[in-house]
Amino acid sequence: IRTMKDLSKLIICIIAAALAAALTSDLKAQVIGGLMMNKVYTTEEIVSVLGAPDTIRWDCYYFFEYTEDRPVQAASPQVTGQDRPYYTRPKTDQIGFTPEGEDRWYFYCYYIYTDRFDYNGKIRVGDHISKVREMDCYIREERYDDSAKYAGVVHLGPEKDSGIDESRIEWMCCPNFYYDENGIIIEMDLYCD
Repeated sequence: IRTMKDLSKLIICIIAAALAAALTSDLKAQVIGGLMMNKVYTTEEIVSVLGAPDTIRWDCYYFFEYTEDRPVQAASPQVTGQDRPYYTRPKTDQIGFTPEGEDRWYFYCYYIYTDRFDYNGKIRVGDHISKVREMDCYIREERYDDSAKYAGVVHLGPEKDSGIDESRIEWMCCPNFYYDENGIIIEMDLYCD
């Protein structure tokens, strides 16, 4: 922390993390790539489970970033009648933490764009969205008619047998599974502020 402005940002982020933990405490345990959310880990524990991050970046939270080059098919062929070519583009998964003292990190949020990390050992980017719909949880789905990237998103709420009244679910604090026009999950995230 270099300035009072950085300290103020850090305090606001810690308060937001505490509020989000309270709002999501009724959700079943969420495990991303082997780490349970809303728990505190050392850097060594994070690296032993997720691997060493390519970068650690501060943006209201400390994001442990894992970047891979991924094949992407071009939108159209370069020459009429040819197949659309593939090229590689870097994709970065981000696992967000708030500091909880010296070398202690509270696992707070995530943005997953590759199949490197799974959700609760069951769902990965690249799976069909039906895997999310089949879970015995409350679900809210939105379709996007005007998005070039997403056909829709499924918000995954608590388990149906949790005793939670569906009308009281804080959907903005639930995991999101974005899918394309073929029903393939292309992004998973959870960010609650």
